[in-house]
Amino acid sequence: MDLSVKPKFDYIHFATIDSTSSWTKKNTALLNQNHITVITANQQTKGYGRFKRDWISPPGNIYATLFFTLPLDYSYLINLGQILALACNHVLESKEFPLQLKWPNDLLLGGKKIAGILVEILRSEKLEIVLGMGLNVNMNKEHLKNVDQKATSLMLFSKKTWGLSSILNPILYTFYNYLRLLSSSGFTHFQPIYQKLLAFQGKEIVCQLRNQKIQGICHSINPDGTLNLQLPSGSMISLNAAEISTS
Repeated sequence: MDLSVKPKFDYIHFATIDSTSSWTKKNTALLNQNHITVITANQQTKGYGRFKRDWISPPGNIYATLFFTLPLDYSYLINLGQILALACNHVLESKEFPLQLKWPNDLLLGGKKIAGILVEILRSEKLEIVLGMGLNVNMNKEHLKNVDQKATSLMLFSKKTWGLSSILNPILYTFYNYLRLLSSSGFTHFQPIYQKLLAFQGKEIVCQLRNQKIQGICHSINPDGTLNLQLPSGSMISLNAAEISTS
């Protein structure tokens, strides 16, 4: 994909699908590797998030997967989900939604989850990026009761319904501009913004790694997007991947 030119988006939309990301991974050969392909659906029957957790996907929300390619030596893979989260924040902040970012890629509104982002990477001649996003827009209380954690929607927070394209389209163009900046300059430009939005700063959190849990104080974000965790001993460690929760 040539990031020096104006963004080119290809759109594929489904009324109902198992998962936009699952479909994307099965059909990468059909997609233009020089554009960003945006696969959306009104609803998903088998939506999923991190660790293959079910993502409740009734109509009225944004379910989108972005597909694009990057060079095999691309340096900023851990930041792709973060800049999409920041793009979401940029657009929603302009609509007066005060978001926080739960590291690495979740968005919180009023302390409740409003969106999740999942990065999956396939390797062939290039890196094939499958970047999935679920954003609760017009989700009602009844559907939210089925979510396995505290969650909300833009509609519940603002007491009004929202057109999906009025939110998704500016997110896509903001993400493209952020991707250009990330590719040319790294995550350093984004670090102060992310730091300002970081949820649980100064609070005790539990970080679930693959085979262990680490407890400490959520301290700060590094210029490369990793999280600084202050251990009970006072020492600091940096994490590039973990599932965090409040203790």
